[in-house]
Amino acid sequence: MHIIPVWSLSTGPSQILFHLLNNENHYENQHSIALFNKKGIVPAELKKHRVYAFPTLLVHRWKWSPRFKFFLETHFPQFDMLHLHGCWIYPNYLVYKLSKKYSIPYILRPAGALLNQAIDSNHKWIKKVYFHLVEKKILSQAITIHALSLLEKNALIKIFPNQSIIISPPYIPKPSYSLLELNTLLPKEILNKKILLSMGSLSPVKNLEFLSNVLEKVKLNHPNFCWIIAGPCNTPFGKNLKRKISKALSDNVWFAGEVNNSEKFTLLNAASIYLSASKSENFGLSILEALMSNVKVIAGENQPWAHEIKNNCGFSIPLCLSKYSEAIEFLLQSSPVKPIHRLIRIPYSWENMYRDILQQ
Repeated sequence: MHIIPVWSLSTGPSQILFHLLNNENHYENQHSIALFNKKGIVPAELKKHRVYAFPTLLVHRWKWSPRFKFFLETHFPQFDMLHLHGCWIYPNYLVYKLSKKYSIPYILRPAGALLNQAIDSNHKWIKKVYFHLVEKKILSQAITIHALSLLEKNALIKIFPNQSIIISPPYIPKPSYSLLELNTLLPKEILNKKILLSMGSLSPVKNLEFLSNVLEKVKLNHPNFCWIIAGPCNTPFGKNLKRKISKALSDNVWFAGEVNNSEKFTLLNAASIYLSASKSENFGLSILEALMSNVKVIAGENQPWAHEIKNNCGFSIPLCLSKYSEAIEFLLQSSPVKPIHRLIRIPYSWENMYRDILQQ
């Protein structure tokens, strides 16, 4: 059973779980998913699978759901293992208590939540207090902690020096999705412009306001571009940020909303540069997808894949307005990047991780 607080096919872990559900005949294990949203509705793409959606009450971020509590207490003995995704949520505490009662193991994937940048990004003191009172016990009891990158593993070792920590990143094959006609995705007036692309939700950690300020400066010398932002915008912060960026950049920005894989790789195929200025990035899925699509990347030096980006594929630089704008202007006038698919293939299997743990 996977317990995932937020389901979105724009994220690597959701894509992996979707793949596991759709290819169960090829694997030893059966997978089910518990997810949460305000109305407790199963997403359309998951309706034919063993997926349970639970409505949340009060603070949505905490994922408190009486229906989920009843479901888990009723069915917990049926599971061989649980895989928890994320931190700071009530379902993890409930699994921790039931795991002690029934001696059923669980894996916990913090999803980068324990990296310093993520803790400092918002609610810092609440997180620190909650970690020492609750979250540390939950992680310590996990049969293993699931890190997505070496960066995350090294950070976790400092906190849990005696705990088992496994790195098992998302596997991104060479893009093989059918590309769509670009004019079915974009307004006609964008097609003749240089496309700059960013992907991800409009959240504080993505630092899109910084990129908006950078592009206001770039626009003075290079007005013929369009910055496409592909990702959900359904929070008050996101909606407010969208208004601010639209006002600042006007015809030089376009919001694509959440995109599926074919739409995503169609946009990547059309992009001249991929832009990322995240304050914290655990695995950097969208950066990796851009690199594998041979798109030049500009990203903060605090983000993953810095070595690959510097291999004639763009810039890994400090998040400084002048340096970032200079990098964009340089790449707008430079030649395409060399193919790098073979440089960044990652062997992976979450299934192998589950098999090894269950055989212990």
